[in-house]
Amino acid sequence: MRHLFVASEGTLGLIVEATVQLAARTPERARALAERFPDVVQLAESQSQATAGAHLIVNATPVGLLDDALPIDVVALPRDARVIDLVYRPGET
Repeated sequence: MRHLFVASEGTLGLIVEATVQLAARTPERARALAERFPDVVQLAESQSQATAGAHLIVNATPVGLLDDALPIDVVALPRDARVIDLVYRPGET
């Protein structure tokens, strides 16, 4: 994947081909996900293997929920990679 298409107001974006390199803290969960989507998900041996050559990196871990911790070393990320952080901190009400 070379580009990420983000849109709103009725615009449709479609990614037609992607490969997910999965690095997980829980190997059995990673294997279960890879078995569920065998044509798309590949298990990585390490975080550095998963991020090498990546164009898009998504943090979907709870790391960072309570503080400013990061799940991976940002220095190791490819220079042209886009990063999405799916961790949301609960706001005060």
